[in-house]
Amino acid sequence: MGPAERVTMSGGNVAHQGPAFGDEDDLLLITLEFANKRFATLQYGSAFRWPEHYVLIEGSEGAIRVDMQETGVELRAPSRHETFLLHRSAEEDADRTAIYRNSTMDGAIMYGNPSIEPPLWLRGIVEHELTYFHGLMMGGTPLPEFASLTDGSAAMAAIATADALSLSLAEDRKVSVSEVMG
Repeated sequence: MGPAERVTMSGGNVAHQGPAFGDEDDLLLITLEFANKRFATLQYGSAFRWPEHYVLIEGSEGAIRVDMQETGVELRAPSRHETFLLHRSAEEDADRTAIYRNSTMDGAIMYGNPSIEPPLWLRGIVEHELTYFHGLMMGGTPLPEFASLTDGSAAMAAIATADALSLSLAEDRKVSVSEVMG
């Protein structure tokens, strides 16, 4: 969809208040506007009582749901209904699903602790990324679909979008991403 052009964010620290908690925002509601009247909405936070973790892409000819909790990918179109693995294997998808069903540990604690081996599905992603990165370091050419990830432009757009979202929350208004681009 390209980089976001205008953004809006609302939310705050709504569910975890008091001396036992920090002051971080635990509910963020985001709207992103792209060129050609395309939109995205996101909901983040730990304030939700019905845990969900998915990406839903609604298109003019169908929809795709990438589910990280009941791990898998589902494609729906008028004449098609298919499911796909999210990761390299059914075993990796099952590993991720089991973590959501059985874990009482916060993700930041789980994946940031060097004494805990990362889950199978995450090791697979890291392996793919390191193989690609090693190829680049050995003189390989970036794949066209990853060019913006290797030239820094995706990172710059992501940071500008995050800055615009922060400004939107702080000033309670819609913000053009171009306002924060230097």
